[in-house]
Amino acid sequence: MQHELSELTRNPWQNTCCPVAKFCRRNPLWEVEQREMKVGVGQVRQGVMNGCITLLSVMLNIRVKMNHRASGEFRSERQQATWSLVHPDSWERCVRELLGRIFPPGEEDRYSLYDVIAPLPNETSVSSTLGSFRDFCLLCGDVVKGWGVPPDLTSTLPFSTSEPQRLRLHVQSNRLHVTWNDGDSQGGLLSAVEAMLTDIRNFQRAPTCDEYLVTHLANQQARKDGGGGGGWGLGRKGSRKVCPLGSPGFHPHAQTYLSLTNSGEGHVQGTSRRADWLRGALVHVEHIERPLAVCGSVEAYRMPALLDVECVRLHVGTSAPTTCYIGRVYRDSKDLQDDFVKVVHVTAAAVSQAFSLGVAECKLSMFLLPTSLALQLMRALGALVTKTPHQVMSAAWSLTHCLLDDLQGSSSGQTHLSRPVDIALRAVEVTSQGGFEKVTWDGSGATCPSKCVLQQLSPHEALAAVHAAHERGLLTYFSAGIGLEEIPLAVRTGVDGVGVGGVLHLRDSSTGCLGPFREELIPGLLAARDEAEAGVLGRGALLLARLDTMYFEGSITSRQDHLRFLLYHALQDQDEARVEELITQLRTVASLQDEDGEEDGCRPFYHRAKRLLESPSPALRQACSAERWDELRAVLKPLVEQGDEEGVAEEYEAEPWLSARERRWTRCRSQQQTPANTDPHHNPHPDHPQPHPQPLPSTLLPLRICTG
Repeated sequence: MQHELSELTRNPWQNTCCPVAKFCRRNPLWEVEQREMKVGVGQVRQGVMNGCITLLSVMLNIRVKMNHRASGEFRSERQQATWSLVHPDSWERCVRELLGRIFPPGEEDRYSLYDVIAPLPNETSVSSTLGSFRDFCLLCGDVVKGWGVPPDLTSTLPFSTSEPQRLRLHVQSNRLHVTWNDGDSQGGLLSAVEAMLTDIRNFQRAPTCDEYLVTHLANQQARKDGGGGGGWGLGRKGSRKVCPLGSPGFHPHAQTYLSLTNSGEGHVQGTSRRADWLRGALVHVEHIERPLAVCGSVEAYRMPALLDVECVRLHVGTSAPTTCYIGRVYRDSKDLQDDFVKVVHVTAAAVSQAFSLGVAECKLSMFLLPTSLALQLMRALGALVTKTPHQVMSAAWSLTHCLLDDLQGSSSGQTHLSRPVDIALRAVEVTSQGGFEKVTWDGSGATCPSKCVLQQLSPHEALAAVHAAHERGLLTYFSAGIGLEEIPLAVRTGVDGVGVGGVLHLRDSSTGCLGPFREELIPGLLAARDEAEAGVLGRGALLLARLDTMYFEGSITSRQDHLRFLLYHALQDQDEARVEELITQLRTVASLQDEDGEEDGCRPFYHRAKRLLESPSPALRQACSAERWDELRAVLKPLVEQGDEEGVAEEYEAEPWLSARERRWTRCRSQQQTPANTDPHHNPHPDHPQPHPQPLPSTLLPLRICTG
């Protein structure tokens, strides 16, 4: 059961075929920047016990999916588990319960696994604890192989006892010493583990036993440090690199990202295993289970544990944007105005903590809030939340519930909007005024599963809403009920993301309880998206999103702006011949560089400045005097030449860029007051939703003022 310490301490760089080893030998800095973390027997034992429970959960999910594939049925009355403190005396009961769900009575493997891990709470030796864990990992792998699991159902299981390629473990004085080489002087073990998991994904291999253990130790220390120090390189603002969402029309890999949704465990064990599953995807962490017994009385979606968000972020790294649902605001009374101070302070704290973990987006629901309160809430949160310019806040608006619009409307000052398209277009306006960067249209209601949002908005209406949002600089998202058949419909609107959650889980139709995450379906969903984006209407929708972004940032020319609205009408008519013709006329725009760089990551502000500088006659130029325009170019040009994303982001809210944008939007607002028959943006088609005129973006500053 125990392994020789020589196996733990053998030099892992001896493998001449290992790409990481070759890299290290070519880079002396790796030898200079060696770091070490010492872990006592208590923490090692806890990490081993968490690792063992995770392995049993993996085996249970595999078994359930195999049974479902054989019988076509899934039954469950258990809701998804959450975190809880458990006394060591309960360890054997927990293990027996899990093993009883995996194995039928009398199956020999059940007892073999139990015998290995039952004594763990009483272990006092690091060496023996490690030996038991390694034996347990290999035994789990042998058992699963004996089941004859199809390759697409095989999940993350350690495959060998060889040392990690980026980390080294050895035992001294009954303490586990974890050493690693890190060329980044700011990096800690968390950074090394994140890089290790990226290597595992890119090399398409399973983790070793030691890699599996170190990952659990990192998650464990993240919980203890709470975003602070401990030498693990955790969570202070700015310490976790963010993989941004980018700008509409210029996203890396795809225009319509699939937002793969799970409460956490499925992403750790499934989504993050394959690099190709993360291309053109958002890894969204959200609790989506809604048992039928409470359907209609609880939120359709609920906030996940931020500990799960941290685990997912660690496994995904910067290979894809990680996003998080925060949910509806919590209040004590029926009147949010009475609870406003508490609500915004508590919500801002949760959002800021999620952003500190390196997520790219936090989504909040505006469910049943009048537009005046929603606007007040968004502006307060925008001032209180700590985040980087590359992190965005999303406002989710329900299309299934009436929206009380008390900002403007009838002579009484209040209007009830009930048509989904009216709610969708008004949501764009209020979100833009509130200073959030993304708008979500949510189709969930009192039924389970939810009715698809694209069945509540017609293709014309969905395209109009996305177009109205994009030209105001907002990212867009459809939530609820999206499946394989609806993905092409979403792609043809040019929406930036669609939530794909329910279809990726087994679900008991009689109870509403969810089962294992079905990551094996991800390739088919991505293929459907890619096929739709390759079509004429898909390419046209992407090009419209690109033009709308250029309109918002002011890099568009007057001719491109004219063609932009011709393209919008052609897409509304689904006139493929006309769309193809306009794509040809706009080939210069279509050939602009996406906001990606495989090595540098997504750099939206850099590319925004680059498009301004390279445009022959940008619309923003008309809002500046020649002197001010030359001043802006002189500021941006060296930053663009240096590829300085952070420098450009700083200048975005500085002069003269800020004033130039404000003057341009002031001019646009005045132009929208002209009669419709003289408005160059007037939509002549009577059946097409009219996204004009609407309030346009304006500058918002965080100030301490009375909001009562």
